[in-house]
Amino acid sequence: MASPHWYRLRYEALARDNFQCQYCGQFAPNVRLEIDHIIPVVEGGTDDLENLKTSCYACNRGKNSLWLHLQWKARVTPGLEVRSAKVTIAEQILEALNQPRSARELATVTGRTIGTIRVIISRMLKLGQIECASQSTTGAGRFALWRRLDQ
Repeated sequence: MASPHWYRLRYEALARDNFQCQYCGQFAPNVRLEIDHIIPVVEGGTDDLENLKTSCYACNRGKNSLWLHLQWKARVTPGLEVRSAKVTIAEQILEALNQPRSARELATVTGRTIGTIRVIISRMLKLGQIECASQSTTGAGRFALWRRLDQ
């Protein structure tokens, strides 16, 4: 069980970051926010407030820590450019949607968890990048196929 000290630190980090994911910019209560260690504890990082950053569930679970840290650094450091051939999850999904696919198929193609794919799909729906091509209900639950809007 976490100590009262951790809860105080967590709240201080959330308040400092205005209850906003420092990677993608999403705000609470629209997303589940967590506290991310900039330098992971297993790599010698501490629980000091300077080493903590607010992150949404999807960014914290699906991150490559160095890449996201560089992106964050570029956002807070004027003039710093980060260049990489790394493709974002959303770009991978758009590329995979050359034909309608289910969230489970997208998870397999991108190598991400179904939960992460569902979070990204909901964001892409809000941005108008994708739409539901068809939907049905089976004994196993709801099933939807997604497609790009630019096709």
